[in-house]
Amino acid sequence: MLLELWKKLTSGKAVRALDQGEASNGFAALVAAGDRARDAREWSVAARCYRAAVSQRPSALGIAVQLGHALKESAQYAEAEACYRSFLAANPRDADIHLQFGHLFLRQRQAEEARRWYEQALQLVGPNDFVASEAETGIKHCANAPLLYARARALTLTDAKRFGEAYELLSNLVMDEGQEDLTGILGNVCKELGRFSEAQTNYGRYEGFAQANRPELLADVFTQQGHLLKIRREYVAAIGCFAKAKAALSSSRAVHGSAEDLEKEMRLCLAQITTAIELR
Repeated sequence: MLLELWKKLTSGKAVRALDQGEASNGFAALVAAGDRARDAREWSVAARCYRAAVSQRPSALGIAVQLGHALKESAQYAEAEACYRSFLAANPRDADIHLQFGHLFLRQRQAEEARRWYEQALQLVGPNDFVASEAETGIKHCANAPLLYARARALTLTDAKRFGEAYELLSNLVMDEGQEDLTGILGNVCKELGRFSEAQTNYGRYEGFAQANRPELLADVFTQQGHLLKIRREYVAAIGCFAKAKAALSSSRAVHGSAEDLEKEMRLCLAQITTAIELR
């Protein structure tokens, strides 16, 4: 099946969808265009150029590997595997292609299969080789794969605003797996679900984590605490948190927030306080 897929990838039919100008380019020009697209992480463009190049010169197995990389990054895993296997068939003791198979299967969440390829890569190189270092890292990722997959799933659910499902997974990761760096995200999810007391507790843990490990996150910590207090209509306390966030923003290499946004939040809280006083 993979051999048939490889033949399809390298057939003349594979490049009929190319622009006429691209298809008429020479092999070297197509490879150069593919390299530029690869460096710019424009994977679909890179795959199109490499596919055209390989169609012109099927014996260029190194370019087939580059096509495999671009296809892998485009989540076209079966096609990527076909490209890698075309190289492997001619180079069965090449360590790097075994490493790439490891990366490919790890990307597909097949940790055991990925481990097998990483271990084979290690057997084909010396201990100080770059491939050996990468393979050892890959094996460590395989060992941590269930945790890494759970983290990725939790973040995907959060981004999709599926907060109920995200809450269950994040709670397990924080409480049972000790993933303290996720306490801020868990706090945000609790806030979205109206679980304000839990959100406050998790933001407190987030602050502790930031103080001890990532001070550049403190501006975000205080901002999120301010948002929670604002939702709870504790406007004076919220202003205090936004002021602390602004101070943290100016005193460290903060990775979240802007002074302008924080000042806007403080003005909104002041407006709410003024309105409440006028209504008395």
